[in-house]
Amino acid sequence: MPASCAAWLLLASCAVPAGVVDASRSDAERAVRELVAQVYATVSGDRGAERDWQRFEQMFVAGGTLVVAAQGKDGAPRHRLLTPAEFAQAAAANSRQQAFYEAPMVTRVEVFGGVAQVWSSYTARSSPAAAPFARGVNTFTLVRTQSGWRIVTIAWSEEAPRSEEHTSELQSHSDLVCRLLL
Repeated sequence: MPASCAAWLLLASCAVPAGVVDASRSDAERAVRELVAQVYATVSGDRGAERDWQRFEQMFVAGGTLVVAAQGKDGAPRHRLLTPAEFAQAAAANSRQQAFYEAPMVTRVEVFGGVAQVWSSYTARSSPAAAPFARGVNTFTLVRTQSGWRIVTIAWSEEAPRSEEHTSELQSHSDLVCRLLL
């Protein structure tokens, strides 16, 4: 087998496209993937649609955090730590104003004992059929508890705007990110 084919096969085996169920995955990996899918489902929905923020908060261990890493309006790197309750409050206010759909593109899960790490590239859209207005990466750190897998941290960063048109599409979403950073 040519080296390029072998490299492609190795790469393809490391990441599974969103929505694909692989029977060879371990029970732990399937459970982690299900929890990540629940996060995406919870944050997504039509404008004004109720999200289950209580369930969202229960997906985290006590003391869990969310970290937004972004560029501030001045161009300097910024980050902010949020509790699940703080994130839910900001996202709930935003979801009353506009629709938001976040979906994974490719998700990579690594499990070792009672710890899991997930890298999940995503797109954000104003409707499931709309063109993406943002893309980025979510990283999840999870631990296995007596109640199952729980999230310790979700950290995310969006890709930088690519054009003036893209910048204007990102404005309302960027405003939310900037509010989270303040």
